[in-house]
Amino acid sequence: MKLYAFITHGIPENNGYLKIGETRGDVDKRIKNNSTTNNTN
Repeated sequence: MKLYAFITHGIPENNGYLKIGETRGDVDKRIKNNSTTNNTN
């Protein structure tokens, strides 16, 4: 199990939130998947 975190942008009510998750797969791919669908970095 791997943990990852990213900061949200572009959604005013969630701007600057630190999102934390877990995955069994590739962390970079998981963050990229989240960032393209949720406007995160």
